[in-house]
Amino acid sequence: MGKASRFKKLRKLERGGEEALIERARQRDGSVVLKVPEGQIKMSQVIEEFAEPLLEGARTDEQIRCALGTAIVAWNLSCLPEERQLAVLQEGSGKQLGQEAVLILQELIRRRLELFPEIDRPILDFEYRGGVLNVVSPLPLSMGESESGQESAGPIVE
Repeated sequence: MGKASRFKKLRKLERGGEEALIERARQRDGSVVLKVPEGQIKMSQVIEEFAEPLLEGARTDEQIRCALGTAIVAWNLSCLPEERQLAVLQEGSGKQLGQEAVLILQELIRRRLELFPEIDRPILDFEYRGGVLNVVSPLPLSMGESESGQESAGPIVE
């Protein structure tokens, strides 16, 4: 397979991941912004950097998806108030996960607050295909204000 064919195949896989996310977002919410607004951080890149310690040992696509999923759970937990984080980790989900998993999530939460304290956009969905991570996250509320002043942040596929 030539270089052009490999590139074409990679782009097709990437579009497939984006298309899957767009369809799921439409079913969930109905409004999707396909392009990251200028000046906004791409959350897919943020998550890749945030998940780096978990991704270091991942060798297969399944291991990478698992590492990204774990990182995204920790990221979303870190967007909650601290009291709510503790409640989730000590009760319900935390009891099902086991102590080792809870410790990993707590370390990832600490990492997120240390590396990205100014970013508090949760990840609504993600797709990893062909070595490409795409995520859905809401617009920052300050960017999603309508003319009436109501906050109406819609999701971004990035």
